[in-house]
Amino acid sequence: MLGRVAVNDAALVGFAHVVVHPNTWTTRPVGYLEDLYVAEDHRRGGVGRALIEAFVEEGRRQGWHRLYWMTKRDNRRARDVYDSLVPVTDWVRYDWPL
Repeated sequence: MLGRVAVNDAALVGFAHVVVHPNTWTTRPVGYLEDLYVAEDHRRGGVGRALIEAFVEEGRRQGWHRLYWMTKRDNRRARDVYDSLVPVTDWVRYDWPL
């Protein structure tokens, strides 16, 4: 697991975590962006984008096959950022609590 933080004037304004794991469809590892949070008063300022792009660069350095994540369908603010970075996929996720 990897983590990154965003600071502004020595104050924490955002953080992100990626779980790097093997994948059955490629011999290279993949990164799953599990957490991405930006403080309310710093949203729409590029913090989330910068955190994601930091992991994109890390993944390129480490030879990952891809970086992926998910969000709620109605999370419009986040999806605006995500849609500006990469196209949305047509996958549907199911969760079976254990």
